[in-house]
Amino acid sequence: MIATALNPALWQPQPTARSAAAEGKAAPAKAPQAEGARAPSLLDGWETTRRQMQEEFMARRLETAEMIMEALRPAASLWMMSGSLARAVAGTVEHLSAEINSVVRDMEQEFGRRALPGEPFAERPGFTDLFGQASRALTGASFLTLTVGASFDRGPLNQASGFERAMDAARHLDDTGARLTALHARHGAALSRGGINLSA
Repeated sequence: MIATALNPALWQPQPTARSAAAEGKAAPAKAPQAEGARAPSLLDGWETTRRQMQEEFMARRLETAEMIMEALRPAASLWMMSGSLARAVAGTVEHLSAEINSVVRDMEQEFGRRALPGEPFAERPGFTDLFGQASRALTGASFLTLTVGASFDRGPLNQASGFERAMDAARHLDDTGARLTALHARHGAALSRGGINLSA
């Protein structure tokens, strides 16, 4: 600040187009801008922050699902589980499969926002990591459905048995796995295109 205040050159008014024309001098030329280039705006910074927050939120949701499945492993390791325990575990797996399915849908929507036609694919490493995390969550949930499905309890009257609930969860997991595989293929195709910005 002191050096700036003591520099007399910084106190001199900068020439403008009008003052230069009055003095018969040429106005200072502006720096050339690359063809097709767009000056960064506040919206660019906001979009980058939004992407990072969305990636972290989806990663936390998958991490929570994995932690719940890890807590269920002792029950799943039982050779035989009671009908009430099987129904409880199957109900939890249903909720987990719905959560994983919701995350994959959010990944599809987020990919659609980034892979715009005619524009470079704005990729982030955090989004790529979500594929491996979602795949691990699907594998863990599928293991739990197989374990619960081994208990053929009939269940209370007018209520689904643990086996039936596990099979419902397994069907949802199969659908989610197929959509995740298709999204992964689209993601790989976008990465193979030229002009990809990996640090966006």
